[in-house]
Amino acid sequence: MTSELYRDSVSWHEAGVPSAVRWDERIIVGSSVFEAARDRRSGAARILLVGHSCDPDLARIAMLLADTGADVHAVLVDRIGRQPSMTFPQSGDRAQYDVGYCRGFRPGQFVHFHYDRTVRRADDWRAVEPDLLDHATEQADSVLWGWLARVEVARWVNSPWQLRTAENKLIQLTSAQHAGLTIPATLVTSRIDELRQFARGCAAGVVHKSLSSPILSSRDRQRSFLYTSVITPDDIALPDYPCLFQQRLRPRVEHRVTVIGERTFAASLARAADDAADWRRAANDHPRFDHHRLDEPLVSAIRQLMRTLEIQVGAVDLIDTGEETYFLEINPSAALLWLERTLGMHLCQSVTNLILHGR
Repeated sequence: MTSELYRDSVSWHEAGVPSAVRWDERIIVGSSVFEAARDRRSGAARILLVGHSCDPDLARIAMLLADTGADVHAVLVDRIGRQPSMTFPQSGDRAQYDVGYCRGFRPGQFVHFHYDRTVRRADDWRAVEPDLLDHATEQADSVLWGWLARVEVARWVNSPWQLRTAENKLIQLTSAQHAGLTIPATLVTSRIDELRQFARGCAAGVVHKSLSSPILSSRDRQRSFLYTSVITPDDIALPDYPCLFQQRLRPRVEHRVTVIGERTFAASLARAADDAADWRRAANDHPRFDHHRLDEPLVSAIRQLMRTLEIQVGAVDLIDTGEETYFLEINPSAALLWLERTLGMHLCQSVTNLILHGR
């Protein structure tokens, strides 16, 4: 590790990693992914899903769509190694879809993290030599973006282009502030003198977060997940790249607000003063969540944020300190099934309805 910034990271190893979610192979676009559009099933909506093979939410939505008779095709980004060569530019008609839904389009992040605290690796990548992984994923990234440029989708629910912007935490913070949400005092720096000056204005202390992906790769190719962690500026050394710091908030309640179209589903977790800075550390916190009703001005601001980011599905994290409610971040690939299991929220079905009916 570079410094104590990462002392609270949690590592996983290859042994014991659960297998990927089982998919219905009939709906995965395989050898025909780069070919011209096939004959459409008469009267059936043609749906394109984009995501990762280890995403149980996407698999559930795919099954719900298939049960309605929709013609569902799924491009699983982490399976690109299994998919065919592409002659470019292609000849013939472009593949056409009525609706597309993207939950994640990062071939480089072939390790995918879920809220059940597992890191899963797609089988296709295990054969790639470790020294070539970064190069290999960059090649896959180019292929997939090239293919998407030749696909015609009449309506996107979370397009890959908008996701690329919406996943940027600094863009999220700026957009949230413009939408009327309150954000914590924030500093991005690699200079220890700036961090110390910032910390002097934060009475409750300072936390460190990851600016982008929270997955950290070490030299031996092991992976760690970086939780939000409390830091002491006088006792750490900063690396030579930008780091994200915010004032530490003492939450009375944390809110997870799942937005699906015009619908909002709010769940809340009561926090104690001695709780860790990141509730995701303890998987047993999931059953402690309860239903919650947000004030209408807060809901309106969240909807404005979604419009600004031009996405229709996302999970917004908020902290209520008792004096103010702060926006933390939004996850456009909202984790759905754990809230369904915990609180009975019909989130996957709501996403399915949004895909099929636009509401």
